[in-house]
Amino acid sequence: MGERPAPPRIETDWSVPLRFFGWLFVMFLFSGGLVLFTLASPKGEQFIGDHPWLIPVFVGMAFLSVAAAAAPFFFGIRCKRCGRRLRRMAGGTDLNTGNAPLKFHCVACNVIWNTGLVSGPGNPE
Repeated sequence: MGERPAPPRIETDWSVPLRFFGWLFVMFLFSGGLVLFTLASPKGEQFIGDHPWLIPVFVGMAFLSVAAAAAPFFFGIRCKRCGRRLRRMAGGTDLNTGNAPLKFHCVACNVIWNTGLVSGPGNPE
């Protein structure tokens, strides 16, 4: 009988939540900045009125920021050790809340990357 393989190490990759919240901040800058710029001063409203193409540009940038923030949930991440593309680990849903932690497993490095992010409906209480 062979030796048992070592259990994978669990490490935290803080770059994923930092990028996630960074892209959400950019989304708020584009969407909230446009609204505040037009409502804060008559000159801002006049400027947007003279350049209406700015509205779809700002809205589009806000949507692209949300897409960039959600990318790790759908496309995965790269391993910080070997650079391989990693897919999200299946399973591990908390039955009480329905939340599933966003984790990735690199078989080559034998590491589970914990991101600190969860997906799911949240706590119903």
